[in-house]
Amino acid sequence: MQPFATRVSRFTNINPSKLQSQFYSTIPPRYYFYYIDLQGKLFCIEQNYQKLPTGPTFLKDSKFLDFFFRQIKVNNLKVNEDWPYISPCGKEMNFIRAVDKPIVFHSIIENQNSVNLVYASNLTIPFNPNEIRVSKEGKFYHPSTICKYGLIKSSLALQLADHFKYKDTNDNNDNNDNNDNNDNN
Repeated sequence: MQPFATRVSRFTNINPSKLQSQFYSTIPPRYYFYYIDLQGKLFCIEQNYQKLPTGPTFLKDSKFLDFFFRQIKVNNLKVNEDWPYISPCGKEMNFIRAVDKPIVFHSIIENQNSVNLVYASNLTIPFNPNEIRVSKEGKFYHPSTICKYGLIKSSLALQLADHFKYKDTNDNNDNNDNNDNNDNN
């Protein structure tokens, strides 16, 4: 069977692609709401999007995850501004909240010529150990393409931590130590 637009165009002088674009431009966009946890798992939140997900209901399809995460951008729309990230998909707009960062690196892959961090399902980014940052809370972050830094999943951070050499940023001079002692009095 021929597509609807092609069948209609046989009886009218309307270009089928123009008819389809006019038809789809009248359909309002659909909004979906997603939540990303500290492990990088993606949850679709019900219509009452204030309720956070419970139970093992995260999305697992690797093709969908890679597509979804590849599309993530900062939400610059004037809609649902309390959802800081979006992932557009055709006429659908997916709004995203993350516990910390929308990108969570969950594993590391070592090839012959490179070492890459993995996020989403199979998306990778080159691993640069010199660029890792550690927060005051002890969370590890690595530069990301979507946001300035992506979170390194805690189990992966523990694996990596054994291989790092840490610099003490307070080793500037002995005077700083004396000043710290005076402040305690």
